[in-house]
Amino acid sequence: MIPIDSDAYASYEQSGLQNVEFTTSPNAQGTVLDAWIESNPSSTSTSTTYWVNLPNGIGASSSITIYMNFMPSSVMSSSGPTGEAPQLSPTYAEYDDGSNVFNNYWNFAGTSLTVGTQTSGGGWSTYCPEYCVETNYASQNNGLTINFPASGNNYDFFWAANFTAPAVFDWYGTPYTPSEGADGENGNDGGWGFGLGNEGSDYGVAPAVGMGSYAISYLNYYLDDDISLAANWPVNPPTKGIYTVINSGTAVGMLDYANSVSQSITPKNLNIGWSFGYGAYYGNYTIQWARVRAYPPNGVMPSVSFGSVS
Repeated sequence: MIPIDSDAYASYEQSGLQNVEFTTSPNAQGTVLDAWIESNPSSTSTSTTYWVNLPNGIGASSSITIYMNFMPSSVMSSSGPTGEAPQLSPTYAEYDDGSNVFNNYWNFAGTSLTVGTQTSGGGWSTYCPEYCVETNYASQNNGLTINFPASGNNYDFFWAANFTAPAVFDWYGTPYTPSEGADGENGNDGGWGFGLGNEGSDYGVAPAVGMGSYAISYLNYYLDDDISLAANWPVNPPTKGIYTVINSGTAVGMLDYANSVSQSITPKNLNIGWSFGYGAYYGNYTIQWARVRAYPPNGVMPSVSFGSVS
């Protein structure tokens, strides 16, 4: 993750940063590195966020040098080497190369949502045990929408295979708003994170490691179904932003990489997804992209410093 003051290099950049490329050697030599702009793709922005895939990583207690090159023409495309988040392009996902950058990545482009009802083996799946048709409450139209199911039912939208812990689950969009006046017999309204579909516990409830609303009269998001671990995030209306759940020796929930809530856990290999429980009220999730990315060593993202332009 590389935060950059793009405005400082505006004289070298195209207006949408289409000509920025990262390599392992100067003057655009060496290995070209896949990069993805997460936010603020403008030469006038003072806070552009890039993610760059380092195929050989960074050795323990050491550093590496990579080079940010300003090319004579655009290098941005959906196949890389530089791309951007799907909602940032003139046409949705036109320059989205996230699948080249992250371990697992989905942008839900197009209008065809392919899901199964399997409980293992990978692929997006749904679960709705009693009163609803499983595929009726998830739709795709350049982004994913998950709606609360009818008849107060449980509903899961999940990836039907486990990810090896430690791992980080991020998604960008707007979460379900916790609600009052719902079924008090079930204390879990809706959630997202690790462990919703095939980890062996209940479906349609709070994730095993993740964030969710808790029960009627508790209008907030909570970590791991614990009302003592309330997140200090906007709820009604919820913020459109990047929601993170970390499954390591510490469970962490974050909004836009800040405002974290955490507790110690035993990490487990689990799947990812979103859910509604019986306690939910009418609402939905909207999701532009989702990813599972590598857990940084000791949970600390490597720091970045910049040299001079040559």
